[in-house]
Formats: sequence, structure tokens, C-alpha cells
Amino acid sequence: MPNSCSSSLIIVENLSKQYQLSEPAVLKSVSFTVEKGSFVSLMGPSGCGKSTLLHLLGALDTPTSGTVRVNGAVISAFSEAELALFRQQQLGFVFQFFNLLPTLSVLENVSLPLLLNGVSNHQAHAVAMDWLGKVGLSHRAKAAPPQLSGGEQQRAAVVRALIHKPFLVLADEPTGNLDSASGEAVMTILKELAFAQGTSIIMATHSEELARQTDRLLRLRDGVLVQDEPLKPLHTEVLA
Repeated sequence: MPNSCSSSLIIVENLSKQYQLSEPAVLKSVSFTVEKGSFVSLMGPSGCGKSTLLHLLGALDTPTSGTVRVNGAVISAFSEAELALFRQQQLGFVFQFFNLLPTLSVLENVSLPLLLNGVSNHQAHAVAMDWLGKVGLSHRAKAAPPQLSGGEQQRAAVVRALIHKPFLVLADEPTGNLDSASGEAVMTILKELAFAQGTSIIMATHSEELARQTDRLLRLRDGVLVQDEPLKPLHTEVLA
């Protein structure tokens, strides 16, 4: 997978997606770039194409037309083996409903990305304990996810998405299932941990308040990119 010397991590060109020929396209000729280390919010009403766009960026779906380049490589041209490595090594995902494996402990859930990338069990658990300490969850390491609050589960999910130091994290409504206080806490942790290691984030959200804490706002309406606004968020201290 080639690397680009440009500061652009992602280049999206004329991206369209249509699931049925008899239905309107979900995305229509969307184009934008994402710089390395930036935090981009993606907004728009339900059904506007936010989740579809995230799926295309994460190579979970293929476009009808147009291209997505990540680090200079067109991801739709990857083989199945290259796609698996791309998702495993370069991406992290955060979902609205956490998607932690209920039969594994919090420590085991958070360690998974490291284990899949060949890190030994002992080292993966040591690194995971350090990260859990950063988000105030070291005392919950042996608990099963259902024993945690929603906010605690999402903090663990954020750590799982970032622990293997991906280039890009895709977050689909990561605070949508949380109360406002827990949502703000998760947002702060997501920003601080990503900022500390230069990971880029694209986050779909319905919250204008949270979107205004990011570097840039992309707004979709009926599958069309109707707004691309640079923002100036207030950066907080990076977690120790």
C-alpha cells in the first residue's frame, strides 16, 4: 500500500453510491480531503448518507462510482487480503452501541486489536492496562461489558479503536446512546487520545455542539455535500 508524501490522509473524489437502480443514489458525487491528524465531524438528517459514507471510507462497502484514496492508495482496488490488513492495521471503529464482545472481559476486548496484529498476549494486556488507566477504567479491566455503564463501555470502545495507533478512526454516532455528561466525557477522551498520537477522526453526529468541538464540519443533505466549514476547536490538555 503506497504512502503519500502529501499532508492529505484521505482524498475523496466524486464518490457516489446507489443500492438500487430504481431508487435515488444515497451519495451523489461527494468530494473532499481530510488532513493527517485532523478531527472532522459529519452532520446531516437521518438518511442523508452519513453511515454510507463512513462504510465507504472504511472499505466496508464499495462505491458505485468515484474513488477513496487513503495514504495515496485507492482502497477499492485492494485485494481481499489487502482490505483485511487495511482494516486491521490502519483503521479503528467506534459505534453508537459500543459493539464490545460480551463474553470477553474489558481487558480482553481492548487487547484484541493488538493481538490481531501479532502482539504477544502478555504485552497486549500490559499495553491495554496502561490505556485503561488513561480513561479511568483500570479497576474495571476484569469486568464483562454488560457490567459497565454506557459511558464506561464507550470509553473502553474508544480505547479499543485507538490502541493499535491507526491512521484513521471512523466514529458513527459515538455519543448518541449516552447522556450529555457521559457524551462529553467520551468526546474529550476521543479527542485527547487521538491528538496524542496523530490519529485522524471522522465522526458522524447529530449534535451541533459536539461538531463545533472538531476541526472541520462536513454537512450532507440528500446525499450531497452542502457544507464544508473549517472550525477552531478549543484544544484541551492531552492525557498523561
